[in-house]
Order: sequence, then structure tokens, then C-alpha cells
Amino acid sequence: MDGGVNNSGTFNYICRECDAKFFQDYENPDNIIQPPTDKILAEIAVKNMLLQLNKRANEQELIPVLQRELGMYENPDDLSKIKTLDQKEYEEEVLFHQGIVKNNKLGEYQILFRKVLPYKVPIAAQSAIVLPYDMEGNILNEIYNLDESVRMQYMHIAVLPLKDVSVVLAFYHKRDKLYRKLRHQINSSSQEKVLQYINYLIFEYTENVYFSKKIEAELKNNKMIEKVSQEANGLPTFGHLSVYNMFGMDYEAVKPEDIPNFLDENWAIKEEENTDGEE
Repeated sequence: MDGGVNNSGTFNYICRECDAKFFQDYENPDNIIQPPTDKILAEIAVKNMLLQLNKRANEQELIPVLQRELGMYENPDDLSKIKTLDQKEYEEEVLFHQGIVKNNKLGEYQILFRKVLPYKVPIAAQSAIVLPYDMEGNILNEIYNLDESVRMQYMHIAVLPLKDVSVVLAFYHKRDKLYRKLRHQINSSSQEKVLQYINYLIFEYTENVYFSKKIEAELKNNKMIEKVSQEANGLPTFGHLSVYNMFGMDYEAVKPEDIPNFLDENWAIKEEENTDGEE
């Protein structure tokens, strides 16, 4: 990774000029190391939801192709319906958070965790997540509920490595009350445990992640990282359950402590190691 937050991913859903203008506050390293304003949090949320929209649009096009060529899905119609509902929600979320920016609203968000670490971590990540469970395994979102009246609730995470520090941030909009219990769990946990948990969320639930070459060997050789990279919401084979994997009945999902915590200082990038990375 070179330049940290400014190179945390190429964004193609809107024009470059619009991208640079709308997101200029949070993409400024001098701003992001300060306590975040509602405007900055809203900018992060908008970008996260646009990234999700782009991802879902691509997935919708792939479903019929994969079904036709590989027969991957037991219920492709249900899957397509879920993806369509997701897209509708993402569009609504974009407009909602965009309105917060345009109207300069205050007091809209709840910080779950924020820390400026005094070292550069070897990963950069940013995403919106619909968490199915909290830290203790209690149900939060019913992610397979097809009822259009049930709105999924989102948390947002960002891990932004800068020159010699890293910003780790997790937050949600206050209307998403399902995360209140998670907030209390995080507040009563040690920083080490919270960083371990956020590190796990990145591998389990996100795709917009970039890695330093420093951890390339660990990523390639660690069996638990390989396992979690093939999970979807704690289910094997990207959530594609069938008789071939016993519908996940005997599957033991990866836990936060099973994988290396790349947010820990032991994995920090030293100045002499500060080289370009790769996705």
C-alpha cells in the first residue's frame, strides 16, 4: 500500500470529478485522523453503499450464467430476489446518507469504535456490513428474510493506514438500533479484543480489502485464512449449501481468534518495509 487512505481502492460507480468533490473531506488524511464529523461519517457511508450497489449489480448479471453453466444454486430465483431487495435498500441508503451531507445534519451517527493506532497496519479496508450476529452470537439482522418491510441495518467499518499511523473506525446510524447491544459489548471489551474482532469482520464480511506484501506469505499459507475466505455469514462454500457439504450441518465456522490479527502492532509495517502492496 502506498499513500494509505488515498489509494484504498479505485471507485468507478460515479465520475472521478464527482468522487473527488463529494468525498474530499474524509479522503484528506489531515481530517481523518481527527474525531470524525457527521459529514465525514456520512461520506464514508455513501461510498460504502455505492460500492455495495456496484457489487450487487455485477452479481445479478452472474447468477443466471453460473446457474446455466455450473448449476451452483439450489434456489436461484430466491437468491435473485434477495439481491434485488439488497439493491433497493442500497439505493435508499445512498440517498439517506447523502441527505445528511447536503443538509449538514448533526448528531446522526453512533461510534462503535475509533482509534488512531501509532503504527501502520498492513491492510486497508472499507465496507458496509449487515451483521447477522453480535460478538456473543446473538441474532441481529435476519439476513434471509425476504419480507420487503424488513429493512436490514448496517454498520460501517474503515481501516485506513496513513504514513505512520492507522485509523480504525466502526460506526452506525442511530436509527439502526440493533447495534446498541454490540456497542455495549465493544465498550466492555479490551482494545486488543475489539481490534481482533474488527480484523475478523474484514475477512468474514468484506471484499474491499487491500494487503501489504509484508503479509503475502501469511495470506497464502494460513489455512484458517483460506477457510474464512470461503465462508459467507459463517457458512461454508460461500453459503452455497447442498448435499455435497451436508448443508453446513457439521461445519465449524472460523472465530476471530482463529486468524492472525493484522491490526495488532506485531504486524505493523516499519518504515524500511513501506513498499507497494497488492489486492
